[in-house]
Amino acid sequence: MALPDYVGLVAGTTIVWGEAGASGVTHTLSFNNLASGAAQQGASADLGLSLLSGTLILLPEFVIVEFGVETGTAPTAGNTCSAFLIASTDNTWWPAKVTGSNGAYTRGTLDANLRQAGTPAVTLVATNDGNTTLRQVNSRLSPNGRYIAPIISNDFGQAIRNETTATNNDSRLRVTPYYAAVVEALS
Repeated sequence: MALPDYVGLVAGTTIVWGEAGASGVTHTLSFNNLASGAAQQGASADLGLSLLSGTLILLPEFVIVEFGVETGTAPTAGNTCSAFLIASTDNTWWPAKVTGSNGAYTRGTLDANLRQAGTPAVTLVATNDGNTTLRQVNSRLSPNGRYIAPIISNDFGQAIRNETTATNNDSRLRVTPYYAAVVEALS
């Protein structure tokens, strides 16, 4: 007797934000030498998966967010660096003064713009080790739009490491979408 098909989850292509030209980077987000108290936004990414020759767009059930930052001079232990994921339904209407392009992000008076971004997707907590890559436990979230763009807010007390060559920079934000799919059961 053949088993019935079932709905399962399939991982989509991982989106990797980092320095332009760095290994594995698919979308630009300039981490290099980001000052403490400053923020940077990255280029937008499309989470839509085209089916049936583009007539049907499938959105992910959720995404897994991974975040790693290469510290510079020893950051203050306990300070943080946060990654926010901002969603848009049409890649033009962005909340929290995000543009969908790589560039400086103005946090605003008393961080008003940044507070409009909501809860961080991932927050790194610094140790006082210099020139090391910090990684925090991954998080899972459900974006409320087809397009996403990141904001990185550095509150380490030190700038993120300034690499002489962008390709050497190991700071990355990785997002892997998971889509519902009908899986054919083995007979």
